[in-house]
Amino acid sequence: MFPLPPEDATVRALTRSDGARIGLGGRVGILLCVVGMLSGCSAAPPPSSSDGQQTPDGSVASVATVSPTSPASASPTPRVSSFTARTDPFDGGSWHDGGTDTHTMFGPRTVARRVQNATYRIFGAEHATPGSVTPPVNPEREVEQSVAGVQQNPDSPSQLMIAAVERNRATGLSAGGTMIVFRTYDDAGTAQRSVEISVDEGTLIGGAALYGSTAVVATNHTDTDTDTYRAVDLTSGATRWSTSCAGRNFDAAPVVGYAGIWAVECDLDPFAGTSEIRGLDVMSGAVRWAVPGARTTLGGGSILQIPGSGTMFARYEYGAFDIATGAQVGPHSREFPQVDEGQGLLVTRGDGGVQTTDVHSGQRIFDLSAGDADRLQGLTILCAFDGRIWSWSDGGVGVSNARTGASDPLTPARDASRAPQPNIPLAVGRSWIVLGTVDSSGGTSATALLRDPRGSLTASSLPTTSP
Repeated sequence: MFPLPPEDATVRALTRSDGARIGLGGRVGILLCVVGMLSGCSAAPPPSSSDGQQTPDGSVASVATVSPTSPASASPTPRVSSFTARTDPFDGGSWHDGGTDTHTMFGPRTVARRVQNATYRIFGAEHATPGSVTPPVNPEREVEQSVAGVQQNPDSPSQLMIAAVERNRATGLSAGGTMIVFRTYDDAGTAQRSVEISVDEGTLIGGAALYGSTAVVATNHTDTDTDTYRAVDLTSGATRWSTSCAGRNFDAAPVVGYAGIWAVECDLDPFAGTSEIRGLDVMSGAVRWAVPGARTTLGGGSILQIPGSGTMFARYEYGAFDIATGAQVGPHSREFPQVDEGQGLLVTRGDGGVQTTDVHSGQRIFDLSAGDADRLQGLTILCAFDGRIWSWSDGGVGVSNARTGASDPLTPARDASRAPQPNIPLAVGRSWIVLGTVDSSGGTSATALLRDPRGSLTASSLPTTSP
């Protein structure tokens, strides 16, 4: 049985330059002024091109300006010799629903966080010391918006990308043009490429991420309230493809899987709140799968990124779904689902209980009843990692075997003073673990980032949990 702690015993996005919260809860500012009037999805005709890049509907895509900003930018940063596993301070703020806030971006080997209005810290697997990035300022341009994303391809070096909507300042009576500028940086903070594409005035930028040398970005237009999803080759500057559909889902954190599938959401009937979630091939734009969506009554999309997972994503009201097929994995979950990718396990809170599902077979291998879960007052699942479940209840932090529910020796000793418990895993990628502190009421805050570029992190890699 899922145990109480013993008597002696006591885890995008994206961010905009203005700091507005985006994603599921971020329908703020100008987004409140636009109303979805379109239904269905249609291909967006991209501009003409001189290099013959094709979009999914057979039209020709545009070529943009490509500006290498360092001698090494013609190719990805080569990986350096693996550094020794290390832990760095990581002021990630309060942790909830699988993340901290919209200032933090997660990839399989990269974590980045905006630490000031326009400055980012990037924690990667190539350089031991975290890099610091502040985008350049062009006095001839006005930055209207900016978002950031990180490398989502686990076979590519760690990178940060900042995408900004910029407008040339007016000259006399001539209005300046509008463009999206993509800037990439390695995990030492060294600038690599700068690519820009022209867009219409009134374009709003939302989710953005890197997959190899391809940038994916979601935008919306204030005049039409249409979401546009596009992929840009940052080597040539060509737009690989773009497609548009009705909706206001563009500012959800980008969900891009290891295999290069981008999960996006399109409105079918904005007034009825119906939508469709589609899996788009990053390289071609082809629709690999489509399933009914589940928009909220508050507006906005239902897709949520699971930090550290490149095989699954979450949906509003918290089910977990296979990003390669769109199929649901495991039962409905009333809390944010937790994925243990190393062990192929999914932990959910369905019908008040706790369930562990084998993601490969779909077999449920552990099931704690709602009644037994109620005995663990305030039970909250914190993380699933290395075949274990970290949880909190009124008895404190507990660690259990994910397959049997039996108490694990890693359960921290109970402190009579109920002091906060440090070094609790909150989220796990291929080469990083977000560590946090859990207080006496179950509140969690991300405080440190453990990295091992070899990707060999296990529960034995965790620091001590002694207060």
